[in-house]
Amino acid sequence: MVGVENQPSFQVPINSLPSSSKNIEKTQKNSNNQNTKNRYNNNNNNDNSHHSSGSTSYTPDVNDVPNEEHITNLHVVNADNNYFIDYLKIGTINIQGGYKTKLMDIINYFDTHNFNILGLTETQYCHKHENNKLVERHPHPTNKNLSIYIILDANGDNRGSGVGIMLTSTLYQHVHQIRFHKGRVLNIELGFKRDHKLNITCLYLPAGRDKHTNIIKKECNQFIDQLFRTQNTNDDNHKFYNLIMGDLNCYPKEKNNLNHHIIQMAKLKGFKDMAKFHAENQTPDITRTTHRIDYIFGNNNILNASIHTFAQKIPPSHFTSDHKAVITLLQNDLFKRSRHRQENSTSRTPSFIPFTHSSIEPTCDYFI
Repeated sequence: MVGVENQPSFQVPINSLPSSSKNIEKTQKNSNNQNTKNRYNNNNNNDNSHHSSGSTSYTPDVNDVPNEEHITNLHVVNADNNYFIDYLKIGTINIQGGYKTKLMDIINYFDTHNFNILGLTETQYCHKHENNKLVERHPHPTNKNLSIYIILDANGDNRGSGVGIMLTSTLYQHVHQIRFHKGRVLNIELGFKRDHKLNITCLYLPAGRDKHTNIIKKECNQFIDQLFRTQNTNDDNHKFYNLIMGDLNCYPKEKNNLNHHIIQMAKLKGFKDMAKFHAENQTPDITRTTHRIDYIFGNNNILNASIHTFAQKIPPSHFTSDHKAVITLLQNDLFKRSRHRQENSTSRTPSFIPFTHSSIEPTCDYFI
């Protein structure tokens, strides 16, 4: 049974929402995208006519949500030069506590930025639910026919813990398994037709180095090892999609940190650091190094369906955090693919188009 806070408990269903509900979400995203397409075309016209009398140049405003959202949308373009493909948007952000006070701002951020799935770390929300699942259902901020679901692990021993995963109504209906560990590890599995599965593990690992903290780190490592022993992560299984994301409180090459075990395990199992992968496949090559602790790792099936991955600051109009959101865009048909379609999909794969008027942080500045 899955308990929904302030709502009756119910069994997590595997079936999807009725097609009308799916169409509501898709129509809403397409409407947002059409608005941003118009903004983009207008801005391009201004930029291309800057020699004419009375023309104005485009200057992005970080507080302008539509402008900032169209920047994200314009990262994808298909062969027909159509900027508004139906992509799947997945991200992770450290909210730096205050989950309950920031909740409405987080929901608005999720909605206005067209997320399908968003991992939340360092919620600092403690609410003992032991072995019971904790799921919150919230009204959609702009559409009364939809809801936003937040699955939480609030079982931490202190207020420095807490993880969550937000999902749209449509995707939540596919959740059939939830596992968690002490407010540090939250794992969900979604099932789709023809036995396709999406497995997501959201992590917020401890930052300290003292004896007590190291014990927690070791316990988290053991729990995650056990999780992945029970999963079919073999790349030959074209129906299994796997993501590890969150705040690992560990630099990419910090091998003396117990949290590095997760990075090493992910690589041994064939996972790729999604943001680094996409940065290395853009030009120019990575030339600058910075420290980072927030990641999205994906298995080979995720990689084959990926469009782009980038880091982005949270607009001050939403909530404050000195962490950047890490965001990956995936092709939306990935759960409908056969092996043959996967192997022959490169010609139809949307590509990343750099956008010069962008408030998105340059991806190459983000890596070691």
